[in-house]
Amino acid sequence: MNEINVKRNGFNYIKMNSYEINKNVRVTESFVIGSKSLNKTEQFSNKNIPLYDGLPGIEKNVKRIELVSNETPVGIMKNLQKEINSQANLFIKRDDLTNPVYGGNKARKLEFTMADILAKGSKRIITGGGLGSHMTVAISAFAKQFNIPVDIVLIKQPVNDHVKSNLLLDKYFGANMEYSSNYISFAADIAKKYAEGWTKDNKMPYVILPGDSNALSDLGYVNAAFEMKKQIEEGKMPEPDYIFLAAGSCGTMAGLVSGLKLAGLKTKVVGVQVSDGFFTNENTVSGLANKTLEFIAKNSSVNTLSMKIKEDDFVMLHNYVGEGYGYPTSKAESALELLKKTENINLDLTYTGKAMAAMIDFAKQPENAGKNIMFLNTYNSTDLSKECNSVNYLDLPKEFRKFF
Repeated sequence: MNEINVKRNGFNYIKMNSYEINKNVRVTESFVIGSKSLNKTEQFSNKNIPLYDGLPGIEKNVKRIELVSNETPVGIMKNLQKEINSQANLFIKRDDLTNPVYGGNKARKLEFTMADILAKGSKRIITGGGLGSHMTVAISAFAKQFNIPVDIVLIKQPVNDHVKSNLLLDKYFGANMEYSSNYISFAADIAKKYAEGWTKDNKMPYVILPGDSNALSDLGYVNAAFEMKKQIEEGKMPEPDYIFLAAGSCGTMAGLVSGLKLAGLKTKVVGVQVSDGFFTNENTVSGLANKTLEFIAKNSSVNTLSMKIKEDDFVMLHNYVGEGYGYPTSKAESALELLKKTENINLDLTYTGKAMAAMIDFAKQPENAGKNIMFLNTYNSTDLSKECNSVNYLDLPKEFRKFF
């Protein structure tokens, strides 16, 4: 691709080739490569976003900090389409580019969670996840900009280079790290951290459960749905028939499902299970989505009480998870290599590789010829190798060193 450097509204972009899908739709890829840093004196954003246009009144009741400064671009994956001999139209929504500090879906969710933390005056965040958790890295990175300490409890998962990198990033961004060997001790360790933090700060810490999936944070992907509607109206993308994404704690999926319904789009969301089925299932998605709609009804002028998300409003695929969370699969490995080769876009083996594998299989099916199929890339694509290399694993708490 030919690259043209442009600057607009104080942000630096790389603008790349645009692709004409038909006479009405032209897709242009562009992405932020530099952004204004957060200013603690300007904590809450008054900037208009698609969510506010779609849900009048919610801006008065729900605070937000700006972590996603611009809409994320949509690209057409012509090379991938050709490589797999698909007759479908393949697109990618580049949410890996949400934020130059740490991209991916976490930035959208944390715009609302971090604002709630600041509004409550919380002095400490308690959270946790798997050893290679993206969420703990994102929380630590963004909390650092507001000088809020973060205590994290991490539980065992299969270890690879990606997991090691995230452990180093947790340390780099200043998290206080503790290891937990199983789910029972994990819950107890979170409770212990909570009690210690309350005693130390004389104020209740703010607890973010693994994945940060709840009605407040799900607004990030309700906003993404209205953002897509705006991009469709502006001719930047066609209305997708399907959107594929990785489903873990299910908040991203629930927000998108409810948001698309509110936006009046007919797109079907296809979630690809990447975590334990006890957590990642149809009931979790519909439950979260309906709680999000209830939250919107209470905090906006839009009456969503009559709207209900049912399990036939979306699709959940359960046959790509492999042995479980964090375990690589051969299909995910192939999908990761294929997307890098054809589109020069990076994925990971825990989440997005499995979702891409599912989308590729779907796109190959003859009955999907002519369909507009979009992949939501929720992975962080910011290169943090320099930050990782600045941390020696021997500087990690002792219990984490055995993973290196």
